Amino acid sequence: LAAALAHSVLEVESVDDDAMRPRHFCRVVQEETHAPFTGFNRAKAAVLELAILVSRLGMLPRDKIEAEIAYLSIAIEKTAGEGEKEAWDWLMQRVGDHLAAKDASGEDARG
Repeated sequence: LAAALAHSVLEVESVDDDAMRPRHFCRVVQEETHAPFTGFNRAKAAVLELAILVSRLGMLPRDKIEAEIAYLSIAIEKTAGEGEKEAWDWLMQRVGDHLAAKDASGEDARG
C-alpha cells in the first residue's frame, strides 16, 4: 500500500460457491485516501489503450492493429513525457515482434 493513492478494507458478507462462477459479496468497512488522483493525460491514456491492444494481438487483423496504433500515436507525439515514451516503445516492440512472427510464418497476423 505504500504507493497506493487510496485503499478500501472489505469484509466478506457471503459467498456464492457456484462451480462455474463463484462470487464473494463484500461490504466496505473502511476507506482511506492517501493522495489525490490527478488523472491521465492523453499520452498515458494512449499507453493504456496500446497495452490493451497488445493483450489482444492474437485476435486482431493487421489492418486493425495498424489503424489503432496510427490513431494512438498522435497523442504520444503531442503529449508524451519520458515515461510514456519508454512504455510506448516497450509495447511497440511487442507489436513488432508479433507482426514479424506472423510474417515469418506466412500467417496474416491473426491468432
